[in-house]
This record gives sequence, C-alpha cells and structure tokens, in this order.
Amino acid sequence: DLDVAHYFLANVDEESGDNITNLKLQKLLYYAQGFHLAMRGGDPLFPEKVLAWPHGPVVKSVWLQYKPCSFNPIANPSECREEEYLPEIQEILDAVYSTYGQFSAKKLEQMTHEEPPWMNTPRMRVISLSSIESYFSGLVEAGRKGESMPGQPLWPTNSFRFQRRREIAAGMAPLSEKFKTALAQRRLYVG
Repeated sequence: DLDVAHYFLANVDEESGDNITNLKLQKLLYYAQGFHLAMRGGDPLFPEKVLAWPHGPVVKSVWLQYKPCSFNPIANPSECREEEYLPEIQEILDAVYSTYGQFSAKKLEQMTHEEPPWMNTPRMRVISLSSIESYFSGLVEAGRKGESMPGQPLWPTNSFRFQRRREIAAGMAPLSEKFKTALAQRRLYVG
C-alpha cells in the first residue's frame, strides 16, 4: 500500500542515479508482500489485493496514485517516517530493495511473468495470498540453504537479525512450557 511505497521511494539514492518508476514500484510492492507472507507466517504486509495485470503484479491504489508520473521516476516522498516501521518490517523491506531494487522495471516485469503467482492467475484478477505465500516460501527456503531458484537472486534469509528473534522465540515456547510444568511440580513437593 502507500506506506510501503513511500518507504521504498524514500530510500532511493537519487545522487547515484537511482530511481523508481510506477512499474518498478509495483514489482517491489509485490516482492515485499510475498516475502512478508513467507517470512511472517501468512501475515500480509498490507491489506490491498495484488492484481495480475498485463505488465505484472499491481497494487491498484498505489498505481493510481502515481499514474500521472507515467514511466518517469517518482519523486521521494516527504511524509515517510521510517522509525514508525517495526524493525522486522524494515528488515524485509530493506532486503527487498537491496535484492530486487537493483533491477530495471522491465527486468522485474520479466521476472514476475515467469513466476507462478502471476502466470497462474487470469489477467486483471486478484493473485491469491496463498499462491504468493507458497511461491515465496520456496525462495525463503532456498535462501536458508544458500541457494537461489532459477531466474531469481539469492534471498538473504540467513542474514535476517530480527526475523531470527521470532524463530528463536517460537523454538523456545515448548521449553518454556516444560519449565513452567517443572516449576509447578517442584512447588508441590517443596512445601
């Protein structure tokens, strides 16, 4: 949605000649939604649907917002406040930008045209969250193994600091329950 779009646009290094067009922005939003779904257990990053348009995945409200820019670069927004994003979200958005932002809009379009979520969805229809999550889960798993899937850059799964906290906490939950049970039993016998 627009907040995520602003995050990407605010991180453009215009001095180095970097820029984002509406076409490129749409692909970055799709990748952000996909990796967020895969890494955060099916939890969408933003509520708006991703549509399978002829030039690839599109978040319509954001596309409409920047439609006047046509194929020209979009200016950096003044209203983006990165500190309002959770570190886990920033980490995913930064990884999407560094991994996929290096490609041109046309290259990103070509990449999305070779991916099952867009390929298997009729044009102008909603790409299901389940198909997006399923596909991106494969990219995340490949990244865990230090591998990339055909036609895709390596997703830096193992470099995530804040995502690892969540995995560690989930792994600790059963140990926590065992500790609580042992503590309760000890109280029964002590006194």
